[in-house]
Amino acid sequence: NKYPISPVEEVNIIGNVWDITEAGNSDQVRLAGGSLFCSIDTCHGTQKDRELYVDKETGNIHIGFSVLSE
Repeated sequence: NKYPISPVEEVNIIGNVWDITEAGNSDQVRLAGGSLFCSIDTCHGTQKDRELYVDKETGNIHIGFSVLSE
């Protein structure tokens, strides 16, 4: 895997939103995984190795986070 495994041992999650994975101290956030709502032609659909950086103030129905439970 390109990034460390999460505390719940899930990796390469693809779903209904681009997951916010890293905020850092810059003006951008790192998004990963893709969204089932995205067209392959516009925002690259779903690809487990795809990452995208957007401005922290960006709002979109395709951006969010995944909730995992046991």
